Amino acid sequence: MEQSRQKLSALLHGSALPPPPRNRALIFATIAAIVAAVACGMATYTHDLRARYMTPGIGVIIAMAIIRARGYGKPLMISASVLTMVSIVGAYFLTFRLVTLSWSTEKVRNSSFGEFLQIKVGAADIAFALIAVLLAAGIVYLRTSKLEQRAKQRAITERQQ
Repeated sequence: MEQSRQKLSALLHGSALPPPPRNRALIFATIAAIVAAVACGMATYTHDLRARYMTPGIGVIIAMAIIRARGYGKPLMISASVLTMVSIVGAYFLTFRLVTLSWSTEKVRNSSFGEFLQIKVGAADIAFALIAVLLAAGIVYLRTSKLEQRAKQRAITERQQ
């Protein structure tokens, strides 16, 4: 009886899922991060928008790429967060390069990326970047918890039969 109780406890509190295909999910997420950064940078430059309004979309795109590749788990949640931050910085850098290439004054052409960030990035930009990271990790977490719950329910019903 005690051994049966320990097995049930391990089933309820452990992970009932097999390891996810991490390499495929990371490849999908990296491609999505590059595409999202380029799209955000180009849209920011061409439409005179603030990049902060598009950063939550970057997080959602990266998380959805991981889910579409059938990825789940804490390592992929962390990867989604890191790729989101790198992609946001990439979008800001692309915007910086496009803006400095289009302006003709020598002083602006020789300005650094750090100076550009000091001018353009405020507290709202940081808040939107934080929202993007939380969205990326949260979407992958929701997928993971949903899959774990489904696998545990399946294991419990098999055990009862």
